[in-house]
Amino acid sequence: MRDPGVRRCLLASAAVLFFTAGCAPSFGRFTETAYRVDEYPIAVHYEGGSAAKILGDDWLVENFNYVDGAPARQKVGPRYLVNRDYDTDGNGRPDTNVDELSWDLRLEHRREDAVIWLATIPLSAKDRDKMLSVLAVAPNNPPAVVKLPPTMTSP
Repeated sequence: MRDPGVRRCLLASAAVLFFTAGCAPSFGRFTETAYRVDEYPIAVHYEGGSAAKILGDDWLVENFNYVDGAPARQKVGPRYLVNRDYDTDGNGRPDTNVDELSWDLRLEHRREDAVIWLATIPLSAKDRDKMLSVLAVAPNNPPAVVKLPPTMTSP
């Protein structure tokens, strides 16, 4: 059975996904109190008091290289990049192709099989005003339903 801290973090953060309008990749940084995404008003405050312990002792920032015991530089390479096409003139055909980071922040639990990630995903101008619930459902597919065990409750 997972410890209560892991369960609380997973319930509160397991499906954290931010959709944003625009085409620029985001880059984040660790400040004294939080991880912040530079392009957008997103902050993840440290529960453990420092970037090295963002959610406590049991979570690692997997998509950053560590320097002196703290996450310092975002990792790059095939596992950490996604290739996106962009239609910059609105004609329906891609005009440019860009490698971007897959995740702004990817946390892995040291003992449990648990991952929490945060990603900013660019949207076209025509989709910027759509509700998140509409964007999250693929065409012709019903929305996924998450059922919690009786011992767990939603936050």
